[in-house]
Amino acid sequence: MSKMAAKAKPQNFEEALGRLEEIVNRLDDGNLPLADSLELFKEGTRLAAFCRRLLSEAELSVQAALEESKIDTESADTAAEGEEFASQDDLGRDDSDEISDEATDE
Repeated sequence: MSKMAAKAKPQNFEEALGRLEEIVNRLDDGNLPLADSLELFKEGTRLAAFCRRLLSEAELSVQAALEESKIDTESADTAAEGEEFASQDDLGRDDSDEISDEATDE
């Protein structure tokens, strides 16, 4: 292995992204021997794959949370609609008495 041995596997997304940025900067400089550049490139591709996997997992978690929130919201809306209909029924009875009285007055 070259003197540019890959660092230990990152523990989280931020660590991996930071190391990936370091690698990109070093490769952009263009002052490395070919063998070292290849080693950094390989490490960078591993880190990019690691970051993509973590982002995919995070996206799935967000989608699941949104679905759960949607279900909770729909349940709450349904319960609120039931209460609203009950209130309108109470109002409707009072209103119908007034409407009947007005109809007989004409």
